[in-house]
Amino acid sequence: MTHEGQALVAQGLELTTPHGRVFGPVDWVLPPRTHGAVLGVQGSGRSAFLLAITGRMRGLTGTLRVGDLDGLRQPRLLRHRSAVARITDLVELEPDLTVAEAADEHALADGIGVRRGRESFMALQEAIDHHFAPSARVDTLSAYERTLLAALLACQRPAHHIVLDDVDDALTVPQLQELYRAMDLLGALGHSFVVSALESSALPRGAAVLHLPPPQTREALSLSFGHLRPRVITQES
Repeated sequence: MTHEGQALVAQGLELTTPHGRVFGPVDWVLPPRTHGAVLGVQGSGRSAFLLAITGRMRGLTGTLRVGDLDGLRQPRLLRHRSAVARITDLVELEPDLTVAEAADEHALADGIGVRRGRESFMALQEAIDHHFAPSARVDTLSAYERTLLAALLACQRPAHHIVLDDVDDALTVPQLQELYRAMDLLGALGHSFVVSALESSALPRGAAVLHLPPPQTREALSLSFGHLRPRVITQES
């Protein structure tokens, strides 16, 4: 099922560690069927915030709701209602896989099965009028195509929102605008994205924007990244 008509609402959402504040407190609303953009400099907590709104970050305080779902008390259900396309250095496409293998692996990880995943992936490619060669290796794709592929794979199953970290990384302005056009087409099918980018980057059309302030400390933060896919982290920290 999709979750149309339900807004994501963060109130006083904050993450701190013994080394300092990672982000927050944040007040932000992502309206239904709307893309979001989380902007900030490096180290401002963009990746951590994306993990937080997908139920994959511990130690949060404040309030996080998706409709009647309490994201802090029901993180497992929040993980089910959301999807991760990319979190830099944590959730990435496997470079040695072909496009077809990546699609099958993603479908299995999402619990929808290979057959359903292949049907969904084909329909998504048709929707944006961009077809990947099934035998192409991920590491031979351009930065734009890898980003687009990650976005499509995250749409294989219904989700309230899909997060995509560092959307502007290695993309030209025309490529970023083309990616946003594809996201608009996917949005018409009910797939809402929350992207992170630098403050100076172009934004998805009509996006709900969140600006994160610069970090308070340069000291490396010891974050607890729980509940990521087993192929990324094999045990909880």
